[in-house]
Amino acid sequence: MDSFHYSVLSALTVAPATGFAENFRESPVITHTEIDYSTMTIYVYGSDFGTRKPIVKLGDTQLVLLSWHPEWITAQLPSDIVPGSYNLTLFCTSRHHHKMIEASLSVAVDAEGPQGELGPQGPMGLTGPAGPQGPAGPQGPIGLTGPAGPEGPQGPIGLTGPAGPQGPAGPAGSFNPGKFSSMTCGNSYTCSCPTTGQTLISGGAQCPPEGANLFLLHSYLYAPGVWKASCGGPESSGTPRSITIICLSP
Repeated sequence: MDSFHYSVLSALTVAPATGFAENFRESPVITHTEIDYSTMTIYVYGSDFGTRKPIVKLGDTQLVLLSWHPEWITAQLPSDIVPGSYNLTLFCTSRHHHKMIEASLSVAVDAEGPQGELGPQGPMGLTGPAGPQGPAGPQGPIGLTGPAGPEGPQGPIGLTGPAGPQGPAGPAGSFNPGKFSSMTCGNSYTCSCPTTGQTLISGGAQCPPEGANLFLLHSYLYAPGVWKASCGGPESSGTPRSITIICLSP
């Protein structure tokens, strides 16, 4: 048996106080009561209880009122109440406020029975909303080293580092000045190395004196072993005064 059960009686007795029901159109009516033995709370149901705080008595004991409404009242039963039948009396304030009108009902108070067997498990409820994040837990032990990951892409070129220390001097090279020869050609647009197989290394040209109002227009390697140059001015052109070249023999 459940620890919460009800005591409901249909017997109703309405006894207006003598001389207090005058000019009161409706009297309070108690229809039934229920008792929650887990909290020792009695629920009184009916009508016309009014909106002002009533007085509830069980036998000769006035109960502590918990809440009230025109159609229901809750009151606290004594924790040491003896099981038995009691007369529940409700005293309500009339509309004239200085008069009281009462209603009563016989109520049976039973002893609390033994706790019943555990019922079957109910269905799973809906998932509630996520709660707030809890505090950080203590740091766990260091795990095992994982395998090496794949090689990443090449990074950008870094900044140039400082110059390193000077290295030791290398061995002396060989130089044969006899393989180089210079040649000057005058009053000509070209100048060539005199021997077949020589390599023309460099060249340069000079134009006639400044009085001729000429300047160097071109001076470049024209063909293998041949240097070419030309002079010119605002109104004329001319042959270079000289072309000098350096040739390398094999």
